Amino acid sequence: MSIWLLILQNIFPEAIAALLTVASVTEKSEFSSGFWLFLAYSILLRLVWNSSILIHGLGHTLAIAIVDRRVSALNLTNILENRSFSAILKSLLPFNNLFIPLFANQTIPWLAAGNSTCWRIRVKALGGIVFNLLAIAIVVNLDRFLLLDNYASSLAFLSPTFIIANLLIAICSLSDITAFVTGIADCFYCGNFGFIAKHNPDDGKELLPERMVKISQQMGNETEIRGEQAGGGLVVACDREERVVFVGKKIVNQKRENLTKSLEAAFAPVRKKALAQGIKPLKSSAIGVWHYRYATSGSPPTELETHWHEWMSARKENVWQLQEKKWVCQQKNVNHRITHNGDFDAWTLFGKEIDNQTLGLWLERVLHTSNATKGDSPKIAGLMDLLITQGMWYASVRLAYQLAIATGIQAAFGGQEPIRNAPNTAPAQQDLTNWAEIFTSTFSLYVLKPDFTSSPTSLNHLEEDILKAIIADKSIAEWSEAQRVAFVRTAIEAFFNNDAYRATQIFLQKAQGSFGLVTVSTLEDEHLILGAKGQPMSIGFNREQGYMIYASEPAAVDRVLLEVSGSTRLDLDQKQGEIARVSADHLTIYAMNLVVRY
Repeated sequence: MSIWLLILQNIFPEAIAALLTVASVTEKSEFSSGFWLFLAYSILLRLVWNSSILIHGLGHTLAIAIVDRRVSALNLTNILENRSFSAILKSLLPFNNLFIPLFANQTIPWLAAGNSTCWRIRVKALGGIVFNLLAIAIVVNLDRFLLLDNYASSLAFLSPTFIIANLLIAICSLSDITAFVTGIADCFYCGNFGFIAKHNPDDGKELLPERMVKISQQMGNETEIRGEQAGGGLVVACDREERVVFVGKKIVNQKRENLTKSLEAAFAPVRKKALAQGIKPLKSSAIGVWHYRYATSGSPPTELETHWHEWMSARKENVWQLQEKKWVCQQKNVNHRITHNGDFDAWTLFGKEIDNQTLGLWLERVLHTSNATKGDSPKIAGLMDLLITQGMWYASVRLAYQLAIATGIQAAFGGQEPIRNAPNTAPAQQDLTNWAEIFTSTFSLYVLKPDFTSSPTSLNHLEEDILKAIIADKSIAEWSEAQRVAFVRTAIEAFFNNDAYRATQIFLQKAQGSFGLVTVSTLEDEHLILGAKGQPMSIGFNREQGYMIYASEPAAVDRVLLEVSGSTRLDLDQKQGEIARVSADHLTIYAMNLVVRY
């Protein structure tokens, strides 16, 4: 026959035996040609292989739907494990890429693990393997009852081939086996990385010093293993008025391009243009944040859906801060952004778990800001806009209303279930402004005593005076006394305590899903907030050169620091959950098994 048959004979001896049988039966037909025989059987064998992968995906999908009680997980995208129809059809043809576990040189099939509770992860991890083994059992038993005629017997190789294919998929599913053993699943092939570096004399006036560009390139090369369909980067800088701002760039990677090189090629001119417009580096340090991503089914690879994410754009707000034992109110640029690996399923609100899509509708009303993104991660950015309130009375009363006055999510939808065209009954911006002015004017009477916040008596007096003042507002006068007290106390607590670190704690405590989370805020010009819950996050310090680096991929940290004397690496506890507030040479860690109020 042809050379193709010799190749097949070495790989699938039973297949070639069947092929010769067909050739003898149909010697006058088009299958007499060795090439056409190879083509037909190659497609058939590839079809069997892909069916085994499909069975594996079906097992995972059903397990996720049942264990997480999430019917929405039963969709074709999940069953196909986020492979496109076109890619599958191409894989049926000879000489095209065919996914083979352990030998794959392309992005591997993946599936969002959903609820990250250990026992749930273990059950869902076994779903695919169990279905492969179940398929084998069915075929073995069917073979006992099927009687094949001469022609059909030539296809008898399909049964053992199907059995072998399913067995190989089950055995080679190392990520499933690892997830079953550890109870931890890392299924989103995305990566966070970045740094905070103290300025040194050689850094010059660039927004991103050359030494840190090299480090970001090293880390990027290691992070590419997590996906390189799209990526984004940002640096923290100052404008002409010394207000903190972000300078960033996102790209969707071109086919077969290197994301690290492509992103830097696009980002460098943006930084240069910002310098020409009067944007300057931070005085004390350089802060950079990057994210590489493999797109999820809900958010395809577009620039809009690429991380970083913000819900509300940058805006100028009056912010109170205690500086040198004196309370000062300054107009600042307020902007919060996040990067996120994992799967944000739901957030506990009003005592109930609210899925992220419904949460998005609610955030649009509460924050008076629409958002065109479809993915889950932007909703985290929206919640940071809601929860970061320190020093801002407008943001504090906005949050306090939802925590102390609103009785349910329906309160923002005219008492109806949350749908887009329901009436919008969230507090109007003018109402929030009026309430904030009452708090501001009363608070201003106390700021002349810088130490009043350390005195419980003074804080009690502040609360009492605000309660007396707000009753003059008609809308607040309708509330019960208990509601007014709860509203004022909650707003005061949020004003004094809810910085980005605290907000991230509150968010993760109430969130369902898995998170490798980075929060960056213009109100935190020397810190980043890093969170790990069901997703990895590694932190490294080079104290001699004065910088901190972090990454979702530990190898990215090791690439930079492995041979550096005196360097240290710390991996956050993704199983119990930890949150770190980091600077160039310091970190504070919060363990999530502690209780958070709210």
